[in-house]
Amino acid sequence: MPNPNPDPNPNPNPDPNPNPNGPEPGPEPELPNPNPNPDPNPNPNQVGHVYYYCEDVFPYTPAGRGRQLLVTPRVLKLLVGQPEP
Repeated sequence: MPNPNPDPNPNPNPDPNPNPNGPEPGPEPELPNPNPNPDPNPNPNQVGHVYYYCEDVFPYTPAGRGRQLLVTPRVLKLLVGQPEP
């Protein structure tokens, strides 16, 4: 039996993307890693900057209050013969 209410405007090719702003963007492509095998050792430049900050900057800040963050271990002082204060 035929359909009693046929669609008055049949569209044989409906728009697959009804979004008026265009298609949705896909996921961003992953960029290749410029260094696939990073060195696990710290960069000497970074170590030097951290040492400088701990030794020459932090003790003179209000938060530092003259405290030294890096202290020479007592064992090392004994090995080189430096007297303890």
